[in-house]
Amino acid sequence: MSDATDAVRQAVDEQHRSLVTLVPLLLVLGGLPLLGLLAPVRLAFGITEVELGIAAAIAGGAITVTTVAWRFLGGAHPAYRVIENGETLLVQAGIQFSVASSTLPVSPLWALALAHAGFGAMAYPPDQRTRQTVSFVAPPVVTVLIATAQGRVSAAVFGLVMTVVMVALVLGGAEVGQRLETATRERLALVRELGELSLLRERSRIARDLHDSVGAALASIAWRTAAVASEVPESSRDELRAVAARASQGVDELRTVVWSIHSPERSWSELVAYVRSRASELCAAGPALELEDLGADEGLVLPARVVSDVVGISLEGVRNAVQHARASTVRLVLGANGRLEVQVFDDGSGLGGQPGEGTGLRSMRERAATLGGTFTLEALAPGTRVAVTAPLPARPPA
Repeated sequence: MSDATDAVRQAVDEQHRSLVTLVPLLLVLGGLPLLGLLAPVRLAFGITEVELGIAAAIAGGAITVTTVAWRFLGGAHPAYRVIENGETLLVQAGIQFSVASSTLPVSPLWALALAHAGFGAMAYPPDQRTRQTVSFVAPPVVTVLIATAQGRVSAAVFGLVMTVVMVALVLGGAEVGQRLETATRERLALVRELGELSLLRERSRIARDLHDSVGAALASIAWRTAAVASEVPESSRDELRAVAARASQGVDELRTVVWSIHSPERSWSELVAYVRSRASELCAAGPALELEDLGADEGLVLPARVVSDVVGISLEGVRNAVQHARASTVRLVLGANGRLEVQVFDDGSGLGGQPGEGTGLRSMRERAATLGGTFTLEALAPGTRVAVTAPLPARPPA
């Protein structure tokens, strides 16, 4: 789910970046050339076509270079951050060039400079606040100094006031941007929590349906088959008893499936307690059970798919020892210190040469492969050792 969240976040970032870039882009590349075509309006701003062209070239070139860098480097690249600050500086410089070139004592183009600062500051992360403030404010300061040197007192005073306003807009825009960032994060977290809640409800529904329908049907098959076995000819009894035993085993396996999917994850202590309970049931009328818990990494939680495989391997190993090895003692070892570990020892009849794998051993081998681990079957004197080791699943990011 983290991949989906990252994708959504990237899309939101791109939309945000496009929005705050589009506004000054339209104003600079669309508004200024338009002023050049409208002579009365252009004259009202006190600038010439050449001055407009220079300003548009400075700002438009900076925006174009930054957009290309964003597409090829990505917003998180250090080089892009440098280019982005350069864009801010040059766009503001282009606007201030028009302001400084104006023959009017108070240029209306200051409104464009303030709009660029207010919207542009929203795109910067908090750690860029100092750099962005310098990029936005440096050109207006130069404009004020030029006006002062030229003896244009009213233009210099107005420019100084606008520069102070711009600093406030930059800091305020950065604050708004940070709040938008926080709101976006909170919204994505809420979407993720709602998705997890929906998934949990669906898991509970599936577990309930499996228990109430499939589990009940398998239990009925096992009970009816065992009852009928005593009433049929001797030649058919063994087959019916085998069917009843397999149905009973299916009920046991279904219980594990229902338990594991009822929650998206389980703690190590929950897993060990469940395995202990189920293994004790398997050994109730047979060998003595010894379960050794080697412990687990601190705070370890396992996803349902891993829990299901670990429980399945453990119980299948105990079941094989009870049903086929005629063991007097079964020892089950579980651990998750750096890696998953399941071992089943018995003192039964052993492998008896080079046996073929039955359904149970094949299932254990397949589960081990699913976990990305290894399966080992070893003859002892006496008895057998079955072991599975696998890497722990990667922890999701906090």
